[in-house]
Amino acid sequence: MAKRLNREGERTSFLIAVAIHIIIIGGLTFWAWKTGKFESARRSILQYLKGEKEPRQQAVENTKSHRSATPRIPQTPQAQQNLLGRTRRPVADDAPPPVDGGSFFQDLRPQAENASGAGMTSERGRGRTHLQGRQGYGGRSVLAPPSPPTTRQLLIERRQATAAIESVGAEQISQVGGADVASAIARLPSTTIIDGKFPVVRGLGDRYIVTTLNGAGIPSADPYRPSASLDLFPAQMVEKVVVSKTFTPDQPGASSGANIDIVTKSFPEEQFATVGFGVSYNNQVTGNERFLTYRGGKLDWLAMDDGSRSIPQIVANATIPPPIYSSGRPGSPTYESRIAQANLLNELTRAMGVTQFAPSEKAPPPDHSFSLAAGDSLFLFSQPLGMFGGLTYRREFSYYEDGLSARYTPAGSEVIKSQEFSDRFGSETVNWSAIATLTTSFAENHQIGLCFFHNQNAFKGARYQVGSRESEPNRTFFTHRLLWVERSLRTIQLKGKNEFPTLGSANLEWLISSTVTTQGEPDTRFFNMVLEEGVYATGRNYLPDPQDPTRYFRNLKENNLNPKVDLSLPFETGTAEDGKLKVGWYLSVSDRFFEERQIYYRGDAPFSGDPNSYLTESNLGYNPQPGPGGSTLFEWHRYISSFNSTYKADSRISAYYGMVEFPFWDRLKLVGGARVESTELRVDSLSYIENSITGARTNSATLNEINILPAAGLIWHLSSNANLRLNWSHTIARPTVRELAAFRSYDPVLDIEVDGNPRLEISEIENYDLRLEWFPTHNELISLSVFRKFIHRPIERRFISMVGDLISYENRDHAEVFGVELELRKSLSFIDPLLADWSLGGNFSWIHSRTPLTATELANKKAILGSVPSSRPLFDQPPYILNVDLAYDNPVWGTSASLVFNMVGPRIVIASLATEDVYEQPAPRLDLILSQKMSRRTSIRLAVRNLLNPTIERTYGKNSKFVYSSFSRGVSLALHLTVQL
Repeated sequence: MAKRLNREGERTSFLIAVAIHIIIIGGLTFWAWKTGKFESARRSILQYLKGEKEPRQQAVENTKSHRSATPRIPQTPQAQQNLLGRTRRPVADDAPPPVDGGSFFQDLRPQAENASGAGMTSERGRGRTHLQGRQGYGGRSVLAPPSPPTTRQLLIERRQATAAIESVGAEQISQVGGADVASAIARLPSTTIIDGKFPVVRGLGDRYIVTTLNGAGIPSADPYRPSASLDLFPAQMVEKVVVSKTFTPDQPGASSGANIDIVTKSFPEEQFATVGFGVSYNNQVTGNERFLTYRGGKLDWLAMDDGSRSIPQIVANATIPPPIYSSGRPGSPTYESRIAQANLLNELTRAMGVTQFAPSEKAPPPDHSFSLAAGDSLFLFSQPLGMFGGLTYRREFSYYEDGLSARYTPAGSEVIKSQEFSDRFGSETVNWSAIATLTTSFAENHQIGLCFFHNQNAFKGARYQVGSRESEPNRTFFTHRLLWVERSLRTIQLKGKNEFPTLGSANLEWLISSTVTTQGEPDTRFFNMVLEEGVYATGRNYLPDPQDPTRYFRNLKENNLNPKVDLSLPFETGTAEDGKLKVGWYLSVSDRFFEERQIYYRGDAPFSGDPNSYLTESNLGYNPQPGPGGSTLFEWHRYISSFNSTYKADSRISAYYGMVEFPFWDRLKLVGGARVESTELRVDSLSYIENSITGARTNSATLNEINILPAAGLIWHLSSNANLRLNWSHTIARPTVRELAAFRSYDPVLDIEVDGNPRLEISEIENYDLRLEWFPTHNELISLSVFRKFIHRPIERRFISMVGDLISYENRDHAEVFGVELELRKSLSFIDPLLADWSLGGNFSWIHSRTPLTATELANKKAILGSVPSSRPLFDQPPYILNVDLAYDNPVWGTSASLVFNMVGPRIVIASLATEDVYEQPAPRLDLILSQKMSRRTSIRLAVRNLLNPTIERTYGKNSKFVYSSFSRGVSLALHLTVQL
């Protein structure tokens, strides 16, 4: 293992890649010279530059069927009027099924009429696209492009894809009742979703995964995660999600685990509008009068704070002085300054006002949702113009009161419980999104599209814990937390596609994307206290952090500009399929700013034990009293102090790539190339406390590196419906800005403090993949994949302290991942024709990963636990993933049903320094979804989710009785109505 990951092994891999590409490029060059292609290309370029066109010969018009997937027929004026913007499937559940067009950024090239009005068929290579005739404007038949991405179409795309991909379309998402992209892709092989937002694919976390929207990069709004939150993208706005599990040079270099591309819906070929309403009941949340919440702002229901949580401007920019207890005698050199200092602190304290620190109880309403979608096609200046707009809104509540939180620490040669708390937690999540697209074909073979997408998301939480510590049995501890996390993502994309027939059908695709992501946490509140001998107190040094009542104000904003260009040139190979040469350029420029201000309270005012009466109008600030010699004494009932942390980051990632798809013969295709990717990243940080790695409060981190990322693959068409794929590639994984930023902060998800490490390095990954896939019919699939990954310098989380109250990040020496995926989708008609409407689908993944323990970890664990293995699995990597679904679909009755089961094996959440690592245990999930078409314009869907209602449990050790935390989510019953207007 180690030998594979040393520099000698890397050089060997690079030399292999260079040799492969020399053979490929040299072979193509020799072939082009021998067949006269160089001369033909030279003449074509000269003719294009001179504005000349060769006469259209009948032989050209009747090009062999394998030369193009879409017939190139001259466009007539009438045909141009018949060609509107198209979609590949309805943009909503009940939209009229389009038979013409393409989704946003897909091919919208105008098609000419067929004089006979009959359908036409185009065949290219192994894949066949049937173009059905339809009645256009003026009553004449217009050709339609390929069929919409139903399950059948997605399987066809998968079979013909260059990389090993898996897709889920709007039809499948609706069948399993997915609310967003995160829940949709959780059913794919080797894929899990962490915290309902972040993907883990093939045992690699979101740092090894690139998420794109219509091909453009999306920066993360979460300071703790490198990947975009997939819960920000509602299912109603998604055409399909394509997950590419093998790297090709036209993908970002960080696509080590997967490249997830979210394709948004576009406009239909005729006017439509749909509206949807949903409501959901949860047995332990809805109407529960013990639900925890707190007073928020008037716009919480819109996922926006109304300003009531904002820090006062006078405090935001002020340097908060320490308290002054005596002014000194009048006339002393410091008398005036001390008076001014006391007055300033009093003014700032009173400006913060009173606030609620502990949750209140109030029954929540049922979850509810709303969606609206509309589209149309028209002509503007005699050119087709398509439009689509959509709006979705979702408000959900969650609550548990059976929670448990415990910590264990080493004591000699054993592990003992240090504390245990009961746990209650109520939360409210609001998510709304808006999308608008415009697409037009402004000239033959030239298309342009504009897409605007905005998402607004807010999480409001209230938590109450009470418990004790084993070492302090006479003390009872209480913790209260009030949370507000507001996120937004706004992107504007302009994309074009241009084809140049006079240049050998060269195809140019370009994209410019501008994205702004934000995350704000205004006035997140923590109140920890202790009851000892009948007296309540705060600020004790034995309390959990923060020891004083504290209010956090955090703000993050990132701007990203992402232009890219891809140029592809098809060429004849003498086989049934054309080859393709592809080159491209990519740039991603980002700047991020983060600031955090902690305002904490101290003072001598009495405390009754009610956190909500800790601050009153009468106890804010000082109480001046006359002192000896004309001095003034200040009694501070409540005063504020602060901790401040900030970081600023700038990054520039640029890349060039070249690749070729070369069919050697009808059954064998070679795909190879390389990507040269440059990383320039700088992070400057300031923390209120010394960094645990450097020992300094002010730190800088810089990454400046160029990586050559080769890839090579073979696709062997065993038959017309079976493929064997072999892939090898070299990729990278970068540390996130938050991981490099050397400041300490509280992570509410992990319930622990996190410190950055400015000394992290880029990880390098070598990927091997073998996949055998068989498509018995257009709707069926049997697939077997084997993969292996060698990771040099993987980045992992680990405990910094033996107590287990602080974690950071580190580059470990190396790691490896090995896995097997089995996927099945089969109609049950082979059992009996009466079961033709039934199908069984599912996938199973077995994954093994390991990274060696450091010498310190191994020594510490052996001293406490005795015999321990010398390695552990990677963070967030489960040993197995199982998905099974039984589906019924009767189009005649308009009835469909799905029973969906999911289970993920135990995975490491936190790697411990001395004790057992913290694992999240399997929590099997079973959902039932029923859908019925009530009329031509109305459908209804009923879903029962989380039928098994398992305990969500984290433990010290893979098979341990030592509980780190536990809770349950409850069972939900949801009803959704869709109406076509």
